[in-house]
Amino acid sequence: MNAQTQIANNQESQRKPENVEANFNTYRGFQAMHHMAESLANSTIIPEQFRTSIMVKDRYDNQAKKWLFKPEPNPSGVSNCIVALNMAQRLGADPMMVMQNLYLIDGRPSWSSQFIIAAINSSGRYSPLRFEMTGGDEEIEVPYAITEWVTFF
Repeated sequence: MNAQTQIANNQESQRKPENVEANFNTYRGFQAMHHMAESLANSTIIPEQFRTSIMVKDRYDNQAKKWLFKPEPNPSGVSNCIVALNMAQRLGADPMMVMQNLYLIDGRPSWSSQFIIAAINSSGRYSPLRFEMTGGDEEIEVPYAITEWVTFF
């Protein structure tokens, strides 16, 4: 093997893989999204509805006076992660932020009120939401701080 062939082989082996965008538009994109979802679903720092295994009540320990839990497979975990990744991509948001603020209620994704308020306040289309508390003898003005969200895209 000559030197030029060795250099060409080394350059080819060091070539970076193609940048595959994870989305539903192509099969390769879906594969990439599925791979990311599997990695996230094996994590313990995401909410339980996105994990591959969940902890369910096993039995009550009378001596310790507490419930004991056992792991059980969650067949919907990876699929839920794929949906959350797709939603994050559509919103231009961080997937972890979406997973931390997305709740599944009767099979429908619902946002936490904190996320909705932050999204409205950071959109720049509206002035920050202000809340008025009533119900007592006098109205109370509650001070608040304005937080500006910065996205790095």
